[in-house]
Amino acid sequence: MSRRSIILLGAGAAVIVAAVVLAIVLCAPAAPERTSAGTSPLGIAPTSHPTATSSPPTPDDETPPIAAIDPYYGDIVVAAPDEAAVGAFPAGLSVEVASVERTTVTGAGPGTTSGPAVALSLRLTNTSAQAVDVAATVTAYSGDNRVPLSPVDAGSKDTVFSSSLAAGAADTGTFWFLLDPSDPPLRVAISVGPRSGLVVLELR
Repeated sequence: MSRRSIILLGAGAAVIVAAVVLAIVLCAPAAPERTSAGTSPLGIAPTSHPTATSSPPTPDDETPPIAAIDPYYGDIVVAAPDEAAVGAFPAGLSVEVASVERTTVTGAGPGTTSGPAVALSLRLTNTSAQAVDVAATVTAYSGDNRVPLSPVDAGSKDTVFSSSLAAGAADTGTFWFLLDPSDPPLRVAISVGPRSGLVVLELR
């Protein structure tokens, strides 16, 4: 074979290879076109799976605040001192000072002390629509430091609240305490049950 024939064969082979490569390139699938961030060429946004999130608490889920114990009285005060000397309990009972009598008392029971005293008459009114059980306790304090006063047994002069108060009814009790007249003001704390809290009334 002549030199010219070899060159022609080589050139023909090169042309064939180039044609095959070109055909492969032209037949290869085109890469998908991106139209915008997060969308496909058809303009359809990819579906995302929602993530679980905690919903904010509703008012019913909120924990009610815990009332603070008053350091002076050792209980929750539901009605603070008021010049009108009237306070209300959540159960529908209201209490007011009917009278304050500063006097001298002679103890009626064994071991009781006599001396200057105060007689506190308190009126308890049931403002609710049903009868309310009453288990009242009454304590008194004197001075700005709230010094507890000693109760005194005044015999027949003592009266206590009834154990039950009908709807719309009122009851009066009188409670006696030894008192130093030179140490105002006078405060009285009233409870009508183990969970009622205290109504504190201030008297000057």
